[in-house]
Amino acid sequence: MRAKVVGVQPMDFIVEKTGERVLGARVYITREPTPREGGVFGLVSDRIWLKPPLSDKAMTFHPDEDCEFLFDSDGKHSFLVDVRSLATASPPSPPSASAKAA
Repeated sequence: MRAKVVGVQPMDFIVEKTGERVLGARVYITREPTPREGGVFGLVSDRIWLKPPLSDKAMTFHPDEDCEFLFDSDGKHSFLVDVRSLATASPPSPPSASAKAA
């Protein structure tokens, strides 16, 4: 799924009931609606919870960055397995004068 990251909220807290420490990040996105979301005009917004190590990767994203969220499925449930930035790499630099002469 391709989406635009519009915000990242790092999370680090202790669950009062269990004393368990929770680390991760909330990632806020906008995306095109799916065919099952008929009747939507414009974009859909979502909030996705990421646990380490994906939350660590999310901390490097910038607002307005296009990303691809990669999911796997067991037939009943979908699981987020990776998040990749779609930021374009800078174009290769032209060959140097010495490389042209060779």
